Amino acid sequence: MKLIFLLLVFVACVYAGEKKCRVLSFSSGIEKVPYQVGALKAIIERNDPEDVQYDVISGVSFGAFNAAIAAVHGKGKEKEMIEELEGIWNNTAKMSVYQNWMGFQVEGVLFKGGLWDSSPWETYLKNIINGRNASRLMTLGAVNVATGEYTDLTEKMAKDQLHEAVFAASAVNIYFPPASAFGKEWMDGSGVWPIEVIGPINRWLKMGFEESDIVVDVLMTYSDVLPKRNATNDTTIPSAIRYFEIANFYSGVNGIARAMAGFKDATFRYWMNPQDKPLPSSWFPLSSLKI
Repeated sequence: MKLIFLLLVFVACVYAGEKKCRVLSFSSGIEKVPYQVGALKAIIERNDPEDVQYDVISGVSFGAFNAAIAAVHGKGKEKEMIEELEGIWNNTAKMSVYQNWMGFQVEGVLFKGGLWDSSPWETYLKNIINGRNASRLMTLGAVNVATGEYTDLTEKMAKDQLHEAVFAASAVNIYFPPASAFGKEWMDGSGVWPIEVIGPINRWLKMGFEESDIVVDVLMTYSDVLPKRNATNDTTIPSAIRYFEIANFYSGVNGIARAMAGFKDATFRYWMNPQDKPLPSSWFPLSSLKI
Protein backbone atom coordinates (compact mmCIF):
# COMPACT_ATOMS: atom_id res chain seq x y z
CA MET A 1 0.00 0.00 0.00
CA LYS A 2 2.77 2.46 0.95
CA LEU A 3 4.74 1.71 -2.25
CA ILE A 4 1.65 2.35 -4.35
CA PHE A 5 1.08 5.67 -2.55
CA LEU A 6 4.68 6.77 -3.17
CA LEU A 7 4.41 5.88 -6.85
CA LEU A 8 1.16 7.81 -7.17
CA VAL A 9 2.76 10.88 -5.62
CA PHE A 10 5.70 10.59 -7.97
CA VAL A 11 3.51 10.19 -11.04
CA ALA A 12 1.30 13.07 -9.94
CA CYS A 13 4.34 15.33 -9.70
CA VAL A 14 5.58 14.34 -13.14
CA TYR A 15 2.24 14.65 -14.95
CA ALA A 16 1.38 17.90 -13.26
CA GLY A 17 4.53 19.43 -14.70
CA GLU A 18 5.93 19.91 -11.19
CA LYS A 19 9.50 21.17 -11.46
CA LYS A 20 10.23 21.45 -7.75
CA CYS A 21 9.60 19.18 -4.80
CA ARG A 22 9.03 21.18 -1.62
CA VAL A 23 9.97 20.17 1.91
CA LEU A 24 8.63 21.80 5.08
CA SER A 25 10.32 20.96 8.40
CA PHE A 26 8.94 21.76 11.87
CA SER A 27 11.58 21.73 14.61
CA SER A 28 11.15 20.49 18.16
CA GLY A 29 9.83 22.71 20.91
CA ILE A 30 6.98 22.54 23.39
CA GLU A 31 5.36 25.85 24.27
CA LYS A 32 7.42 27.46 21.49
CA VAL A 33 5.82 25.63 18.55
CA PRO A 34 2.95 28.12 18.05
CA TYR A 35 5.65 30.44 16.68
CA GLN A 36 5.96 28.05 13.75
CA VAL A 37 2.36 28.71 12.77
CA GLY A 38 2.89 32.45 12.54
CA ALA A 39 6.10 31.92 10.59
CA LEU A 40 4.42 29.52 8.18
CA LYS A 41 1.52 31.91 7.68
CA ALA A 42 3.98 34.63 6.68
CA ILE A 43 5.65 32.32 4.16
CA ILE A 44 2.33 31.32 2.64
CA GLU A 45 1.06 34.89 2.40
CA ARG A 46 4.25 36.19 0.79
CA ASN A 47 4.62 33.55 -1.92
CA ASP A 48 2.66 32.38 -4.91
CA PRO A 49 0.27 29.52 -4.04
CA GLU A 50 2.18 26.93 -6.07
CA ASP A 51 5.41 27.80 -4.23
CA VAL A 52 4.00 26.73 -0.84
CA GLN A 53 2.32 23.50 -1.88
CA TYR A 54 4.63 21.26 0.13
CA ASP A 55 5.14 17.68 -0.98
CA VAL A 56 6.70 16.31 2.22
CA ILE A 57 6.39 17.61 5.77
CA SER A 58 8.54 16.61 8.72
CA GLY A 59 8.24 17.24 12.44
CA VAL A 60 10.04 16.44 15.67
CA SER A 61 8.64 16.50 19.23
CA PHE A 62 5.70 18.91 19.44
CA GLY A 63 6.66 20.11 15.98
CA ALA A 64 5.37 16.69 14.89
CA PHE A 65 1.89 17.78 15.96
CA ASN A 66 2.06 20.88 13.76
CA ALA A 67 3.42 18.73 10.93
CA ALA A 68 0.58 16.23 11.25
CA ILE A 69 -2.14 18.88 11.22
CA ALA A 70 -0.49 20.50 8.21
CA ALA A 71 -0.18 17.19 6.37
CA VAL A 72 -3.83 16.15 6.66
CA HIS A 73 -4.66 19.06 4.36
CA GLY A 74 -3.99 18.26 0.73
CA LYS A 75 -1.93 20.36 -1.64
CA GLY A 76 -3.78 23.53 -2.55
CA LYS A 77 -5.45 23.62 0.88
CA GLU A 78 -2.77 25.74 2.57
CA LYS A 79 -5.30 28.37 3.65
CA GLU A 80 -7.37 25.74 5.46
CA MET A 81 -4.16 24.34 6.96
CA ILE A 82 -3.20 27.64 8.53
CA GLU A 83 -6.73 28.34 9.71
CA GLU A 84 -6.84 25.03 11.60
CA LEU A 85 -3.39 25.50 13.14
CA GLU A 86 -4.24 29.03 14.24
CA GLY A 87 -7.54 27.86 15.66
CA ILE A 88 -5.82 25.18 17.71
CA TRP A 89 -3.12 27.38 19.21
CA ASN A 90 -5.45 30.33 19.79
CA ASN A 91 -7.73 28.07 21.84
CA THR A 92 -5.29 26.29 24.10
CA ALA A 93 -7.84 26.34 26.91
CA LYS A 94 -9.41 23.40 25.06
CA MET A 95 -6.07 21.61 24.80
CA SER A 96 -5.30 19.08 27.53
CA VAL A 97 -1.73 17.84 27.41
CA TYR A 98 -0.82 16.43 30.81
CA GLN A 99 -1.90 15.99 34.39
CA ASN A 100 -0.23 15.37 37.73
CA TRP A 101 0.38 11.87 38.99
CA MET A 102 -1.32 10.99 42.23
CA GLY A 103 1.98 11.64 43.99
CA PHE A 104 2.77 14.69 41.84
CA GLN A 105 6.31 15.12 40.45
CA VAL A 106 7.80 13.03 43.24
CA GLU A 107 5.93 10.01 41.90
CA GLY A 108 7.03 10.92 38.38
CA VAL A 109 10.68 11.05 39.38
CA LEU A 110 10.71 7.91 41.52
CA PHE A 111 8.17 5.58 39.91
CA LYS A 112 7.16 6.84 36.46
CA GLY A 113 8.98 7.58 33.24
CA GLY A 114 8.28 11.31 33.29
CA LEU A 115 7.35 14.20 35.55
CA TRP A 116 3.76 14.32 34.29
CA ASP A 117 1.12 11.91 33.05
CA SER A 118 0.63 12.58 29.32
CA SER A 119 -2.48 10.44 28.86
CA PRO A 120 -4.67 13.56 28.35
CA TRP A 121 -2.49 14.42 25.34
CA GLU A 122 -3.13 10.99 23.82
CA THR A 123 -6.88 11.51 24.25
CA TYR A 124 -6.66 15.01 22.73
CA LEU A 125 -4.78 13.67 19.69
CA LYS A 126 -7.37 10.94 19.14
CA ASN A 127 -10.13 13.54 19.19
CA ILE A 128 -8.54 16.18 17.00
CA ILE A 129 -7.03 13.85 14.40
CA ASN A 130 -10.01 11.50 14.67
CA GLY A 131 -9.16 9.04 11.92
CA ARG A 132 -7.76 11.62 9.52
CA ASN A 133 -4.73 10.56 7.51
CA ALA A 134 -1.89 12.47 5.91
CA SER A 135 -2.53 13.74 2.40
CA ARG A 136 1.16 14.49 1.89
CA LEU A 137 4.29 12.51 2.56
CA MET A 138 5.52 12.85 6.14
CA THR A 139 8.53 12.17 8.35
CA LEU A 140 7.95 12.03 12.11
CA GLY A 141 11.13 11.43 14.09
CA ALA A 142 11.22 9.50 17.38
CA VAL A 143 13.69 7.37 19.33
CA ASN A 144 13.18 3.71 20.17
CA VAL A 145 13.81 3.59 23.93
CA ALA A 146 15.10 0.01 23.87
CA THR A 147 17.59 0.37 21.00
CA GLY A 148 18.26 4.12 20.93
CA GLU A 149 17.51 4.09 17.21
CA TYR A 150 16.17 7.25 15.60
CA THR A 151 13.16 6.19 13.52
CA ASP A 152 10.68 7.68 11.08
CA LEU A 153 7.36 6.61 12.60
CA THR A 154 5.45 7.14 9.37
CA GLU A 155 7.07 3.93 8.15
CA LYS A 156 5.51 2.12 11.13
CA MET A 157 1.98 3.44 11.00
CA ALA A 158 -0.97 2.12 9.02
CA LYS A 159 -4.21 3.87 8.08
CA ASP A 160 -5.87 5.74 10.96
CA GLN A 161 -2.75 5.53 13.13
CA LEU A 162 -1.52 9.07 12.63
CA HIS A 163 -2.51 10.07 16.17
CA GLU A 164 -0.40 7.20 17.58
CA ALA A 165 2.64 8.33 15.61
CA VAL A 166 2.26 11.92 16.83
CA PHE A 167 1.82 10.78 20.44
CA ALA A 168 5.03 8.75 20.23
CA ALA A 169 6.93 11.52 18.45
CA SER A 170 5.93 14.07 21.10
CA ALA A 171 6.78 11.99 24.20
CA VAL A 172 9.19 14.62 25.47
CA ASN A 173 11.90 13.06 27.60
CA ILE A 174 11.86 14.02 31.31
CA TYR A 175 8.52 15.78 30.97
CA PHE A 176 6.49 12.75 29.87
CA PRO A 177 6.95 8.97 30.09
CA PRO A 178 7.83 6.99 26.95
CA ALA A 179 4.84 6.37 24.68
CA SER A 180 3.72 2.87 23.76
CA ALA A 181 3.00 2.57 20.03
CA PHE A 182 3.58 0.03 17.26
CA GLY A 183 4.69 -2.57 19.80
CA LYS A 184 7.58 -0.43 21.09
CA GLU A 185 8.33 2.31 23.60
CA TRP A 186 9.21 5.72 22.17
CA MET A 187 10.53 9.11 23.26
CA ASP A 188 10.68 12.24 21.14
CA GLY A 189 13.55 12.54 18.69
CA SER A 190 14.82 15.96 19.73
CA GLY A 191 17.75 14.42 21.59
CA VAL A 192 19.07 13.17 18.23
CA TRP A 193 17.73 15.64 15.65
CA PRO A 194 15.70 18.64 16.88
CA ILE A 195 15.01 19.39 13.22
CA GLU A 196 14.55 16.71 10.54
CA VAL A 197 15.77 17.91 7.16
CA ILE A 198 18.05 15.21 5.81
CA GLY A 199 15.44 12.43 5.94
CA PRO A 200 12.84 14.18 3.76
CA ILE A 201 15.50 15.20 1.22
CA ASN A 202 16.77 11.63 0.95
CA ARG A 203 13.21 10.42 0.49
CA TRP A 204 12.76 12.60 -2.58
CA LEU A 205 16.15 11.68 -4.01
CA LYS A 206 15.25 7.97 -3.76
CA MET A 207 12.12 8.72 -5.78
CA GLY A 208 14.27 9.87 -8.68
CA PHE A 209 14.31 13.63 -8.30
CA GLU A 210 17.45 15.69 -8.73
CA GLU A 211 18.95 17.53 -5.80
CA SER A 212 18.39 20.79 -7.67
CA ASP A 213 14.63 20.03 -7.75
CA ILE A 214 14.34 20.29 -3.95
CA VAL A 215 13.26 23.42 -2.07
CA VAL A 216 13.42 23.37 1.73
CA ASP A 217 11.69 25.62 4.27
CA VAL A 218 12.61 25.20 7.94
CA LEU A 219 10.61 26.45 10.92
CA MET A 220 12.81 26.69 14.03
CA THR A 221 11.79 27.54 17.58
CA TYR A 222 15.29 28.41 18.77
CA SER A 223 16.66 31.89 18.22
CA ASP A 224 20.12 32.85 17.02
CA VAL A 225 21.23 33.14 20.63
CA LEU A 226 20.45 31.05 23.68
CA PRO A 227 18.39 32.84 26.33
CA LYS A 228 20.37 33.64 29.44
CA ARG A 229 19.41 31.97 32.68
CA ASN A 230 20.34 32.54 36.30
CA ALA A 231 21.05 28.97 37.30
CA THR A 232 22.40 29.70 40.77
CA ASN A 233 19.48 28.11 42.60
CA ASP A 234 18.49 25.51 40.02
CA THR A 235 17.65 22.06 41.32
CA THR A 236 18.26 18.85 39.40
CA ILE A 237 15.22 18.97 37.12
CA PRO A 238 15.59 22.57 35.89
CA SER A 239 19.31 21.90 35.36
CA ALA A 240 18.51 18.82 33.25
CA ILE A 241 15.97 20.74 31.20
CA ARG A 242 18.46 23.56 30.67
CA TYR A 243 20.98 20.99 29.45
CA PHE A 244 18.54 19.69 26.84
CA GLU A 245 17.70 23.25 25.79
CA ILE A 246 21.37 23.92 25.10
CA ALA A 247 21.86 20.55 23.38
CA ASN A 248 18.83 21.08 21.14
CA PHE A 249 20.05 24.53 20.16
CA TYR A 250 23.42 23.32 18.94
CA SER A 251 22.07 20.07 17.46
CA GLY A 252 19.47 22.01 15.50
CA VAL A 253 22.00 24.40 14.02
CA ASN A 254 24.33 21.49 13.29
CA GLY A 255 21.56 19.52 11.61
CA ILE A 256 20.77 22.32 9.17
CA ALA A 257 24.45 23.02 8.55
CA ARG A 258 25.03 19.34 7.72
CA ALA A 259 22.04 19.31 5.38
CA MET A 260 23.23 22.42 3.56
CA ALA A 261 26.77 21.03 3.28
CA GLY A 262 25.56 17.62 2.14
CA PHE A 263 23.01 18.83 -0.40
CA LYS A 264 24.66 21.81 -2.02
CA ASP A 265 22.37 21.81 -5.06
CA ALA A 266 19.16 21.90 -3.01
CA THR A 267 17.56 25.27 -2.34
CA PHE A 268 17.24 26.17 1.34
CA ARG A 269 14.73 28.95 0.85
CA TYR A 270 13.61 29.91 4.35
CA TRP A 271 15.14 29.27 7.76
CA MET A 272 12.59 30.92 10.03
CA ASN A 273 13.51 31.51 13.67
CA PRO A 274 13.01 34.18 16.35
CA GLN A 275 16.47 35.63 15.52
CA ASP A 276 17.90 37.49 18.53
CA LYS A 277 14.67 37.44 20.57
CA PRO A 278 14.42 34.07 22.34
CA LEU A 279 10.91 32.74 22.83
CA PRO A 280 9.76 32.40 26.46
CA SER A 281 10.05 28.96 27.99
CA SER A 282 9.22 27.26 31.24
CA TRP A 283 9.83 23.87 32.79
CA PHE A 284 6.05 23.68 33.11
CA PRO A 285 5.07 22.56 29.56
CA LEU A 286 2.81 24.86 27.56
CA SER A 287 2.47 27.29 30.46
CA SER A 288 2.51 30.36 28.21
CA LEU A 289 1.25 30.16 24.65
CA LYS A 290 0.81 32.80 21.98
CA ILE A 291 1.20 32.78 18.21
